[in-house]
Amino acid sequence: MTILPFQGNAAEPAHDIVDVTPETAIRWLANNERNRNLNGAKAAQYARDMRNGNWQFNGDPIRFDAKGRLLDGQHRLTAIKMSGTTQRMLIITNLPEATQDTMDIGRPRRMSDQLQISEEVHSTLLAAILRIVTAYDLGARSFSTASPTQAEMRDFLRAHPQVRRAAELASKGQKYVPAMPSAFGATYFLAARRDVEWAELFFGHQLLEGTGLHSGDPAHTLLRRLSFARANGQRMGLDDQVRYILLAWNAFRDGRHLTKLQAPKGGWTTDNFPEPK
Repeated sequence: MTILPFQGNAAEPAHDIVDVTPETAIRWLANNERNRNLNGAKAAQYARDMRNGNWQFNGDPIRFDAKGRLLDGQHRLTAIKMSGTTQRMLIITNLPEATQDTMDIGRPRRMSDQLQISEEVHSTLLAAILRIVTAYDLGARSFSTASPTQAEMRDFLRAHPQVRRAAELASKGQKYVPAMPSAFGATYFLAARRDVEWAELFFGHQLLEGTGLHSGDPAHTLLRRLSFARANGQRMGLDDQVRYILLAWNAFRDGRHLTKLQAPKGGWTTDNFPEPK
């Protein structure tokens, strides 16, 4: 018989595997009296994975105390409600109230950890690049706070294994290019999807090696702009670096001289983002 959190008064904790419907999730969330504040963005991430079929049963439990109050699982239950899907969950009931003090205190397993376990080279840098390019394909044009799910990033890597080349180049560029490695690698990938040979020339030779460049060459102007910002302590965040690198790449693709890199009048918006050519 399915063990539900509001049935019986067992003296010991009990467990069962339950297919949790949106209706059940709503009912259980009504007993969410002792929990941290809900992170809506995290619940939306989970819901996106559930809708896309990327959520897997992994044994992480939904936990209730002996009075039927929800101790752990509000984000997953909220995601079930948001996604309108049914998900299989391990349910543990009749836990002492004090056990909540020991829940969710470990370090979460990050994407870089997953990639390292899979023996990916440059795992930390690869994860940072994947976050940007996956978010880009999901429609984001600002990346400092982008938060694709790990499942979405794993799917992206399977579909686009050439991201590994972006991580390789970005790793080499840490010594020579005065930009965030993740910005360098992500823009290389976006450019290489347009033209891999030109991307190798611009990123792998001109920017990485800095050879044969003259005033007015887009790569020369970009390196000068990045170096000036670093030398003078100017704060140039991830989003600005991505935009400036793409501006220089587009000028390179167009065969244009470029003597200055600056934000558009009125500032950056989604409409004036420099889509890679």
